[in-house]
Amino acid sequence: MHTSLALIQHGAQLVADGNGVPNPGAKAPKGVEQKASDIMAYIKWGSFFLIVAGGFAGVGALVGGKVLGHHKSASVGIGILFVAVIAGIIWAAWYAFITA
Repeated sequence: MHTSLALIQHGAQLVADGNGVPNPGAKAPKGVEQKASDIMAYIKWGSFFLIVAGGFAGVGALVGGKVLGHHKSASVGIGILFVAVIAGIIWAAWYAFITA
């Protein structure tokens, strides 16, 4: 009970001072910047690899559907290519969105 009372008194003192609760700026702990940078690089190149692999899969489905006469497969291949192109555009522009 004594701890709760001290906490209430301290909070009341902060409010009474008019300064409010201090709000320090965001700052990464020491040594974390490089690790976070490495993780973002892995995510960036991993997603790039998945977009390229999706593009190749779309081309494969499109060509295979046309050659073998499976028109639904060719339609799915076009859809996959469309999604890969949109994902590539978003992948190229994401850094500008984040830093803006």
